[in-house]
Amino acid sequence: MGSFISGLKSSASSKVAEPETTVIINRTSNPLEMKMGNHRFFTNLATVAKNDSYAVKANSNDTYQEYRLEAVHNSSGNSVIVNSDECVDNKTIIIKEVEGKLQVEREPRELPRLSSSSAIPATLEDESVKKSKWLLWW
Repeated sequence: MGSFISGLKSSASSKVAEPETTVIINRTSNPLEMKMGNHRFFTNLATVAKNDSYAVKANSNDTYQEYRLEAVHNSSGNSVIVNSDECVDNKTIIIKEVEGKLQVEREPRELPRLSSSSAIPATLEDESVKKSKWLLWW
């Protein structure tokens, strides 16, 4: 019985995607306040000092989240939003200040390359397509 349960644990854990770590770098002249939330409701997560960074772990299976970054002493409402999908897709996100406005610069992750032998060619000569009754209407 114990080996059955441990087998379930190992097979279940192998199907869960590993979280990706994304580094958010502050290249502005001010510290940035980082808040995590969704739509209108945000909670304080961290303060990222200028020329410092913060690591975010995101998983493609996680619930969608947004990270709002704005200057600590910001009265103009100048902020940027980075979402969890961007964190999964990018290994580095750099926040810069251009003409007084915050801008996001992204560095994508390297995707694993597929070998040409693993690609499945699609052809219209497939037997299932030829025998389909629904194609007679076209």
